[in-house]
Amino acid sequence: MKNPTVVIFCHSRAELLETAIQSFMAAEESENWTLVVVQQVGFTKVSSVLENYRERVDSLYTFLPVSDHYLANINHSRIVGWEIAFHDYDSSFVLGIEEDTSIARDTLVFSRMIFSKYVSHPRFRGINYTSFLEKDPGLLHTYTLRRFGLSGQCGGLPRSTWEKFDLECLRGLGSNEEWASHIEPIMKTGFTIFPNQSRALDQGWGGTSDSNSKSTDEYFTRHRQSWVEKHTCEDDFSRFDGRAEIWRDDAILYQSNHNIYFSLREKIFLQKVYRVFRKLGFPKLKTMVFGKD
Repeated sequence: MKNPTVVIFCHSRAELLETAIQSFMAAEESENWTLVVVQQVGFTKVSSVLENYRERVDSLYTFLPVSDHYLANINHSRIVGWEIAFHDYDSSFVLGIEEDTSIARDTLVFSRMIFSKYVSHPRFRGINYTSFLEKDPGLLHTYTLRRFGLSGQCGGLPRSTWEKFDLECLRGLGSNEEWASHIEPIMKTGFTIFPNQSRALDQGWGGTSDSNSKSTDEYFTRHRQSWVEKHTCEDDFSRFDGRAEIWRDDAILYQSNHNIYFSLREKIFLQKVYRVFRKLGFPKLKTMVFGKD
């Protein structure tokens, strides 16, 4: 793993940002990772937190709001942060974390082990760090391969995936579409890896994108029940795909025989070819692959 980097994206939540930074510093092997912070300026308390940790932050990028719409600012910060990590630091793997999300003690170890195991696999697209599965010692050192996009709260990308994206298009998203949604078709041409026990904790209730959410919402309560905050990694991780309800319903298990379907969804040329097949009387591709509409 060459020059691995963590990027923290921050805006207004100073206390949670400090918790996020502290969780990174407490993580095993954090000394081997570069820390980049992207800050949308305007909140004095956030700036004070970053000043307190300036010796550990390797690169701080600050920007004034690029729009009155929060989504445009989020998209800008995310793209800039990933570009700094991949281009300026020449990272082979980058983990992006929102200011209201903390990582577990063995998250970076998990990242290194998974990256080493799958970096050469042509369908490896990234790592998501969350789970809804209740704590279970038998699942502690296991992970699952899923056909899913990248989690904005805490998700990692290898360079090979980043190079598949149309960066000019990503830079021009503005408030029209969330960046993670935009890259989803490419992510779903392969697999992302989920730990079966959560290596990240999202505490983003009441945030800008969903001000009405609460800590008691099902999403957050299910998320917390899988959180293994202070676990120290001693064993290697093994694949275990036996549970379907690890995350959302559309986080389906990865099966290689589904690759053609998701590749057709991504490529405009192949979409046109498929439409020709349909005119010639071929059944729906989704029916052919999944056995149902």
